[in-house]
Amino acid sequence: MSFQHPAHTAPRNGDQRRFQRRVVGLLGSIIAVFSLAAAPQAAAQPLVPGSSDLFANAREAAWNTRVNVHRQVDATMNPIAAQGIKSAVDNVINVIFPGLIEQKNAAIRAEQQRIAEEAAREAERLRRSNFDYGSCPKHARACIDLAKQRTWLQKDGVVQGGAVPMSSGAPGWETPKGTHRVLRKVRHEVSYIFDNAPMPYSIYFTTTGVAFHEGDVNLWSHGCIHLNHQDAVTFWNNLHIGDVVYVY
Repeated sequence: MSFQHPAHTAPRNGDQRRFQRRVVGLLGSIIAVFSLAAAPQAAAQPLVPGSSDLFANAREAAWNTRVNVHRQVDATMNPIAAQGIKSAVDNVINVIFPGLIEQKNAAIRAEQQRIAEEAAREAERLRRSNFDYGSCPKHARACIDLAKQRTWLQKDGVVQGGAVPMSSGAPGWETPKGTHRVLRKVRHEVSYIFDNAPMPYSIYFTTTGVAFHEGDVNLWSHGCIHLNHQDAVTFWNNLHIGDVVYVY
């Protein structure tokens, strides 16, 4: 005894004929709309008042009919047959209204992109509104939270990119608290006090040689702020001479 999955069962003859009549009717509607829209152009007559509206309405009607045909064949036919019908409809539309389908699809993609970007902005707004700024003042460009071993950049009091991990000075070499300013930047720096240890992307903010720089965030420093590589690059690119650095 053989068994055929319902999803692949061919429609009964009566159902198939009724569906074919619906598709033929829809295609007939398309052709009728196209004929009305194309008639002024075929006759090479100047557009009369209202004819541009007629053409625009015909385009919309063609697009709506196309959408309905696609939906119906996707819902009632197997994928191969459905694709054949959809391609036929699209070919007709592309002949009469060149670029219509791509224009509509582009508009749909743009709207989807707009919605996604709006959702992302709202999510970022909520994330920033819930951010723990501690005692860092709004005018500071960089903030350093020694207790939580985190640091971040901000602009006009709004965090940029979120807090990133860091390590600060070890006991006896504590990073000085308070308000400081960026004094100088040295891209390929080394520590002349500690055996020429590399200090890439150094951003000095005290007169005693304390700086942000790339380093192991799992190890205490001699007062500097160690940052992971990408964070060090980000701070280097965004902090400038005179910017306020607040340590608390």
